[in-house]
Parts: sequence; C-alpha cells; structure tokens
Amino acid sequence: MFRALYEKARPSKDGLETNSSQGDSETEGFLSSRDTSTTDPDWVTRSWNSALLWRITTGFLAFALFISIFEGWKIGFRNDYETGFRTELQPATSAIKIHKKKFWGGIIVNDTNQFEVILDPNDKRYTGHPTPQLDENWDILVGGYVPLTRQEAADIEGGVSGDDGKFNVVPTVRHNLHCLNYLRKVAYDKWYPVIHEERDNIPLFTQHVDHCVETLRQSLQCSADLTPVPHMWAEGKQMFIANTMLEHTCRDYQAIMDWQDSREGSWTIADNH
Repeated sequence: MFRALYEKARPSKDGLETNSSQGDSETEGFLSSRDTSTTDPDWVTRSWNSALLWRITTGFLAFALFISIFEGWKIGFRNDYETGFRTELQPATSAIKIHKKKFWGGIIVNDTNQFEVILDPNDKRYTGHPTPQLDENWDILVGGYVPLTRQEAADIEGGVSGDDGKFNVVPTVRHNLHCLNYLRKVAYDKWYPVIHEERDNIPLFTQHVDHCVETLRQSLQCSADLTPVPHMWAEGKQMFIANTMLEHTCRDYQAIMDWQDSREGSWTIADNH
C-alpha cells in the first residue's frame, strides 16, 4: 500500500522532463524578452532621446533660475556708477546711461602765440559775457525740482517737507549746476546786481558764495574723476599747459534732464534758491 502511495506521489520521469522543459521554455522566453528590449535599436534611441530632453529641460530651468536670482540681486543690491548708488534718488536711476564724452574748454597757445579757450562748436554757450541767451541756456541746464510721491519721499534720508501733496527734491547734479551758475554771476556781478541784495528770506551774498564753493569742492572730491590730465610743453610760452580736452566716461546728463522733464510738476529753480 505504501509503495502504491509513493509511486502515486512521485512524479514520473516524463513529468519531470516535461516540467523542466516548460520551465526552460519560460525562462528562455523571459530572458529573450529582456535581451530583445535592451538591444532593440529603436528602444535605445527612444531612451536616449528622453534622457537628452530631460537634461536640456533641467539645464534651461537652472539657467532661468540663475538669471532670475542674478537680476534680483542687481536690483536689490546695486551700488555702482553704472546702475546707481543706494544713496541716490532711486526713481532717477532708471535714466542712467553711460557714454564717452570729450571735454572742451581747454586753454591752448594758438598760432599767434596767444592763449585761447577752445569751446565745443556744436554745444550751447555757457561762458562769456552775459546775454539773455546765455542766461536761458543756464536756466535749462539747472532745471527744477523733482516732485515725489509720499512713498518715494519716505525713502529720502533726512525727510522731505510736503507742499500741497508734493514732496520736492533736487538732484545733487542740478543743485551743483545752480551753484556754478551763481559763481558765474559773481564774476559778472555788474550785470547781476540782484546777487548782492540783502533780504530776510535769502542767505547773505558771502554765505551763498561759501556754500557753493564748499558744496562743489565736496562733490568734486566725491566723484574723484581719475581721468589723467597730461601737461604739454608750449614752446612759444616756454611753459607746460594742462591738456584738459580729453575723453571721459560720463553719465548722460541729457538723459537725466529728459527723465526729469517727464515728471509732472517740475519748475525752474534757477533764481529761487
């Protein structure tokens, strides 16, 4: 009886061979399927293209993130001549443009062995004997106040007093030009007697002169233009003469004036300070 049960439970040799054959076939089929997928040229190409696309997309996103962070850094932390310092009038920094400009007004020894001031033939006149046209040129150059909003005024160091809802400031460059124009008038005080008038609402003549000299001195030292001024030998005069008619790297003043003119409510300050 036990023998019969053993024979019944034990798989036959043929059965083992059949199962083994089936197992080998399944294994071979599975391996065949894997080998085929990994060596199929189309499958490899698709995989490579997908990986390449992923790399390109990731690289582009990383580059875009870098540009975004960099631009934000420039806006938030800019502090240079080309983009504006944090101490400057921030709304005006958008008008900053850098260009090369030759300076005029140098003194030379001409062919007749006389000193001569060389002026830009294409520019307006700001020097010489006073004329109505000369005064008008200076009034345009000096310009007026810049009206700020309350929010803009809140960022100004020292505060700004309101005037009918406006908060007025003057860019330093234009205040300096006002001072320079005032000193020009001092040199021709016969034609500008008003500068000697004494009134309760204006500083004394000497106070105004001292204020302008000191302000211009500090501003020139602050900008500290390092463009070299070479000394050239003038044979006729037997002396060295400074050659000041050289190219400088400047902010475009016309662009700043244009920006200010675009602000509503500006008016002349030429004779009101």
